[in-house]
Amino acid sequence: MLSPTFGIGGSVERSTAATPVAFSATIPHPFFFARPRNINADISGMTREELALHAELRAAWPVHPRVQLALVGGPSLFRVRQRIVSDFTYAQEYPYDAAQFATSETLTATKTRIGFNIGGDAAFFFTRQIGIGAKVMLSRATLHLPIDEDREAEVEAGGLITGVGLRLRF
Repeated sequence: MLSPTFGIGGSVERSTAATPVAFSATIPHPFFFARPRNINADISGMTREELALHAELRAAWPVHPRVQLALVGGPSLFRVRQRIVSDFTYAQEYPYDAAQFATSETLTATKTRIGFNIGGDAAFFFTRQIGIGAKVMLSRATLHLPIDEDREAEVEAGGLITGVGLRLRF
């Protein structure tokens, strides 16, 4: 705390997920206009890593000598590394009324972008400097991951974060 009411803080968040991707595409019919064929597949092995550094400005109000409520907010730096489907192949046979997914090509794209965070914190202090607390924070950034020179994938980073932990006042 820089004063009894205002302070600064920070936090680090890291998450990793591996989920199958629901892939869908529409392929034109080679003989008939306005008769597209749909392709659907689940593609496994798709991973995503997200690292976020949150800087926080803090406005705090003591509601009791041992209890403090605070609003926090500030910029967040997000780094997202994600596997993306960049191309696919399909199979078809005469009379070409159906097409089946065959294979996919993937790549790993990485991007860094500044976003924001905002939230609230409630703390109970056992001593003047040491306590426990609970925090709820929303952070967000929109990143455009490059696929090739002409295409990019738009992804959202951040989300709702809840946590409990040690509170230290200096």
